[in-house]
Amino acid sequence: MLVVRDLKDDGWPDQLPGNYDVVATVNALHWFDAGRAAQLVEYVHGMLRGGGLFLLAEPACPESAFVAGFEEWKARQPPRYTRENWERFWSRANALLGYDHTTLLGPSDANHIGDQIPVAGWIRLLERAGFGLIDVLLRDADQVVIGALKSIDPVSR
Repeated sequence: MLVVRDLKDDGWPDQLPGNYDVVATVNALHWFDAGRAAQLVEYVHGMLRGGGLFLLAEPACPESAFVAGFEEWKARQPPRYTRENWERFWSRANALLGYDHTTLLGPSDANHIGDQIPVAGWIRLLERAGFGLIDVLLRDADQVVIGALKSIDPVSR
């Protein structure tokens, strides 16, 4: 089932059944400002069943104390992205979706997170939303993949 919703609209979760085992987002939350990203994470928390898993993959920067070493290491890594590959991916994705996703991203100078939040910032966002166990599953030069479990409510067992 494919459901198309505008995450800028507060009613995006309306008519979704909820009680999900897993919700995954890939490169979606960084297109919003920090406040809206926090709201979206809270929505996801509310839509998961107890013990449900939220997986997110987002760009992440290093903490300021680690920037120099991180940038030195990152410069030695092979590039993950080329503009041509990005355009080829999104042209195919847009064809499958039936609409041009890239037009919804907004201008490049929009007030969005982009790659300006460190891994610890994503973790704090998940903690504030109420997620219990949180772990970094993958970190590379550009991105982090984090798994977060919603605690099981002992009353509902």
